[in-house]
Amino acid sequence: MRVALGDDVDGVLKPDSGSKVKSVKIKTTPEQDNAIEDYLDNLSKNPGQYSLHKRNCSIIAARALKAGSIDVTETKYPKQLIEQLSKKQTIGE
Repeated sequence: MRVALGDDVDGVLKPDSGSKVKSVKIKTTPEQDNAIEDYLDNLSKNPGQYSLHKRNCSIIAARALKAGSIDVTETKYPKQLIEQLSKKQTIGE
C-alpha cells in the first residue's frame, strides 16, 4: 500500500518472476555485459530505496543499460523503455 501511495520502501533486486510480455534482443560486447553485470551485482548488495515514481524496475533497467554504455533515456514506464529499445534493436520472441 505504501508504494501505491508514492512512499519509498526498502528495495530488493531479484529475478523477474512474471510472465514475459515482450522482449528486446540487444547486441552487446563482452565488456558491456561485464559492466551491466557489475552494476547489477553492486545494486543487489545495496539496493537502496524503491520508489514507484522515482526508482522502479524500469529506471533500474535503464541505469544498468547505461552502465554498459547503451544509450537509453530513463523512464518510469516499462512499456516506454521497451518501445525505445525496440526502435534501436531487433525484437526478440
